[in-house]
Amino acid sequence: MADMKAHAVRLNEGIQVQEAQSCLLCNNEGVPLYQDLRDRLIDVPGVWTFLRCPACGLLWLNPCPTEDEARNLYTRMYCTHTLKEEKSRFAALRTKIENVILAKRYGYNDLLTAVQSSRWESKAFSLLVPFKEIVGANIMWLDQRSQGKLLDIGCGNGRFLAQMRELGWDVLGIEPDPIAASIAIKHFKLQVIVKKLEEANIPENSFYAITLRHVLEHVHEPVNLLRECYKVLAPGGILVVLTPSTDSLGHKIFKQEWSELDPPRHLYLFNHKTLINAAKLAGFSSSVKVRSTARAAKETWSPSISIHRTGKATAKSGFISKARFVFWALEEILRSLMDLQCGEELLLIASKEQSDD
Repeated sequence: MADMKAHAVRLNEGIQVQEAQSCLLCNNEGVPLYQDLRDRLIDVPGVWTFLRCPACGLLWLNPCPTEDEARNLYTRMYCTHTLKEEKSRFAALRTKIENVILAKRYGYNDLLTAVQSSRWESKAFSLLVPFKEIVGANIMWLDQRSQGKLLDIGCGNGRFLAQMRELGWDVLGIEPDPIAASIAIKHFKLQVIVKKLEEANIPENSFYAITLRHVLEHVHEPVNLLRECYKVLAPGGILVVLTPSTDSLGHKIFKQEWSELDPPRHLYLFNHKTLINAAKLAGFSSSVKVRSTARAAKETWSPSISIHRTGKATAKSGFISKARFVFWALEEILRSLMDLQCGEELLLIASKEQSDD
């Protein structure tokens, strides 16, 4: 397999980078897919190319920021450095809908009291597929029957882990960013290891569930990360991964203006086939399931429209653009009911075989 560490470091408009010409998964030489890209979010210097493997379809950034440089890029912009409280006129109804789904679909029976006292509106809304997907993503599709020790890699400010602790999980976070980790520790009183997984010295076979929410696309050696996950999973344990899908409807429409390309922060982007291959290379040999979800259509389509209109992901969309976003987002949700590959994100659920030591 290709190894980014093997390549010499050079400067790309002052950013330290290294070349990666061959596919991480099958070692074929990549061909340029999108060239002359620039950062569309916070104007990080550099000119970037995405290569595509002609054999398996994996996309990767070339040149790629070094690991030290990549850490500097994240400290300037990621939302896990703050705790933003969402206020909505429909917050109470939303909570009721979530409780219905968590109890009925995911088995969190401690919420049954709230469910039984809910009005019929919340039960009706809970039957809709988009609501089920949103709630499922909020708990990374982990049901009550799976309860045990949970490790969240890239836990950020800890909001997800705090929620899972309230649902009865025994939680631990891994977060190499000290700013985000300090929020998780101080605000939510969580246990967080401020290191990368491979540096954390976690015993093998320790956790029943491991989650990676939009982490895999940021790491320099994603297969190695998945391999470390395999080691620390207990036999029968579950790995759940969310990552952007290059087979999505948004990517097909926007191409190089698709917001999930996100150069230079997204280093590897997967499709259904390549994500399965990465998991199998890491040791998940048999029980690997991958599908797409359209639950993040809003977060992806709106900035993609802005990039198309202005070249920047943060520009405000006009009424026409918002109308297009609503139409396309609904189209993606409806297509996802029939086509498992067109959603903006890939969801991987893999388990470690019971027979493994």
